[in-house]
Amino acid sequence: MKKYLLFTGSFILAYGVLQIVSGVVLTAFYTPDFVMGNASSLPAEVEFGSVHLMSPLMISLLALGATFGVMKLFKQKLY
Repeated sequence: MKKYLLFTGSFILAYGVLQIVSGVVLTAFYTPDFVMGNASSLPAEVEFGSVHLMSPLMISLLALGATFGVMKLFKQKLY
């Protein structure tokens, strides 16, 4: 039971950290797309970006890899 809790906790931690880092990187490199000359025709709705299927999948796979690494590290220290 202890291994399952360690696996679940480390996966959640790795996934959360990767999501935050991904959000910071995407925010840092975002450039808005508008023209300042025609302020009367600015859109009333704001688009915060698009959702890509690969981004959550890649973050999940990276978190899974990090979790397996943590489990392997703890297994070596315990035995």
